This record gives sequence, C-alpha cells and structure tokens, in this order.
Amino acid sequence: MNKAPSLSIVIPTLNRYPYLINTVKDLSQQSFKDFEIIIVDQTDRDQAQSVYFEGLDIKYYWSEIKSASLARNIGIKEARGKVILFIDDDLVIENKDFLKAHIDNYMDPKLCGVAGAVLDPKTTFRSKKHFLSKSLSYGWLFFPLNYDKEALIGSGRSCNMSVRTAFAKSIKGMDERYVKCAFREAADFCSRLVKKFGAMKYDPKTYVIHLGAESGGIRNFITYSPIKAQHHFNSMFYFTFKNVHIFHYPFHLISFLMMFFKKADIKRRPFIILELMRRSFLGIYSGLVMNRKGPLYLENDLKDKEP
Repeated sequence: MNKAPSLSIVIPTLNRYPYLINTVKDLSQQSFKDFEIIIVDQTDRDQAQSVYFEGLDIKYYWSEIKSASLARNIGIKEARGKVILFIDDDLVIENKDFLKAHIDNYMDPKLCGVAGAVLDPKTTFRSKKHFLSKSLSYGWLFFPLNYDKEALIGSGRSCNMSVRTAFAKSIKGMDERYVKCAFREAADFCSRLVKKFGAMKYDPKTYVIHLGAESGGIRNFITYSPIKAQHHFNSMFYFTFKNVHIFHYPFHLISFLMMFFKKADIKRRPFIILELMRRSFLGIYSGLVMNRKGPLYLENDLKDKEP
C-alpha cells in the first residue's frame, strides 16, 4: 500500500460536476501536495460521472442515498490521512496556501480541529463580531464566518472544516439523523468534538469562497421563499433537544429568528408567519421523535456505499 497522506479531503457531491471540477482544479494548484481526495457522489447512477486530474490521488465512491451526513461518514471511514478536511463541491479556493494553512495549525498537539473562514462572492473580511459570539457554548451561532482574526470557537461549518482523523472516529463521525443537506450536522459533530477534546480554532487564513450554487448539491433550499425547507426545521429542533442546555434555548431561538426571517418579505407577505409557525410545530414534533430514536453514528453499517 502507498504511504498514507497527511491530509484526506472529503467532498460530498450531487449532480454538480462543473463546480466540482473547478474545486478539484483549485486543489490541484495548492502549494501543499501531500493529500488525497475522497469524492462521495450521490448523483443518480445513470447520471454519475468520475472526476480525474493527473497527479492527484482521487478516490471515488457512490451512494444511492442522498445525505450529506452519510457521505461524510463514508469519507471518515475511508480516510487515510492524519487530518480530515471537509469541504463542499462548489468552492473557489484562490489562496494557494489554503491547505498549508489548515495543516500548519496542527503543529499544536492539543488542537482538535480548525474552523475555516467562509466568504461568499459578495463579501469580504470584517473586523467586528457580534457581542454574543464570545461564549464557547453558543457563541458560534453569532460568530461571523468572515472574521479577520484568529479565535477559539465551538463549531465550524462542514463546507470548510478540518479535524484530526482519530478524533473524528473516536466520536463516531456524523449523526445521520440529519438528512438531505444535513442542517446542524456540523454543529452536532463539533459539539461532541469540543466537549471531548477542547475548543476548535478559527483561522481566517483558511478562507474559501462558497458559491452556494442553487442547482445540484445535497441541499434542498426553497429559493423562492424566505422560509427554509421542512427538514431544516426538523434538524434544528433535533439538534436543540439533543445538545443544547435548556438555559441556552433563548440564544438558539434568537439565531433561529435571525436565520429564517426576512423582514422585508414579512412586511410584504405577513401570511408567511403562519407558515413559519406550522413548520416550527412540525419541526418540534419531528425533533422529539428523532431524539427518542437516538443518533445514527459511524459505527452503523454503511451498506449503501459502493466503491
């Protein structure tokens, strides 16, 4: 067997090959070269394509079930590197030292993971953060992903987040109860990681530009509505019941309202408040049911994976 790489890059994808190819191309131009790429494709079998770049160690897996959490668990199980980097398939990585910046942080033997900075095409870095972001327990809800300074943080985003492979496996990977785009999946994973191994590090040098492509992907956003899809609500309440101390419920409620409300739309279409309430009540019920069933971690059989 070939020597194990230092870094394993896990990329879930679903019918988004032009974006994926550009992301892999950016990875091919990185200054740090000791990595493998694990692509977990959930595109329908008859439409699936392989991605090849000369000189890159790319491993390709296909899964019938469309779930970001399951895809990342396949990546965790197959990773050979000492560090796993989770990224999305629709990134622009313009910093040629992006991978090096992630890896360099692990010179600190106590560090469990790195929360990378995430920009979108219209934003740049900012020097201020929300006053509620100081708490390690709930501050990540309000922490700006385009902050320009290093900080300790309680969670990252799975579109740009690295972690020691042994640590990821020791907490049994992602919880596959988070379905489709797996809203709050990364927060759940990081909550367990931080409780066991200590805070993560936010590093602005590890920035990417997240395009948030509306076509393809594991996500299922309702782009014509200010209210997200029902599975977002279900996952949000499941995460709350599973991980959040009751005294911190108000902070999660504030974050929830900030995320799901768009004031201009509510002023113009106040009837959406009724739909928001309906989805919230369904989400509470679904979250309670999911919590009673318990998590689905990496130790479960990943029988849907096919090399």
